[in-house]
Amino acid sequence: YVPFVFSVEQVRALLSSGLEAFRMQRTRTLYYTLFHLLYATGLRVSEALHLTIEDLDLDRGILHVRKTKFYKTRLVPLGQKACQNLRVYLKLRRERSPHLQGTDHVFVPTRRLRERTRLSWTSVRHALGAMLRRIGLWQSRQEHGLVRGQPRIHSFRHCLAVHRLLKWYRDGADVNQKLLLLSTYMGHSDVAHTQVYLTVSNVVLAEAQ
Repeated sequence: YVPFVFSVEQVRALLSSGLEAFRMQRTRTLYYTLFHLLYATGLRVSEALHLTIEDLDLDRGILHVRKTKFYKTRLVPLGQKACQNLRVYLKLRRERSPHLQGTDHVFVPTRRLRERTRLSWTSVRHALGAMLRRIGLWQSRQEHGLVRGQPRIHSFRHCLAVHRLLKWYRDGADVNQKLLLLSTYMGHSDVAHTQVYLTVSNVVLAEAQ
């Protein structure tokens, strides 16, 4: 058994065709921004849902992650695309609620854009399920003698770790030395928690050869 890891093509399909599962454009904007952020940064979904406006430094491309699993505050760099997505999404928020405060949550239900209630984990799980069904990627499956786990929200985090390790493998880097960097970036309390991704990466790498 190996956890499900999205390929780049599957992420693209999810963030394009998958969004057709929602009728309202603002709902599509919400989930496009959220799921792209999870894919681009490897944040835990709880960390993303606890983000507030003041946690975003889009001019410098930095997230201030405070509500972590192990109560460790960290800074996470953002790419240009993720910053652009957040600017578009926040513009929509401000059009409906001009007096946003720094303590307001970034991700809120689309039907409650004027309120401060943050988006729930259950809502995100249901949204991802609808998107996965839309592109036919919902069920667990068996490939190459291995049982692939069902895609889930945490698969974005797996994706970030495995894709980074694969890039280091292919670049000829000493992956063991790089692990501490990845562990710090992902907010793990112990590098041993990051080492589990080595096994998944070896499976993916072997299949690609």
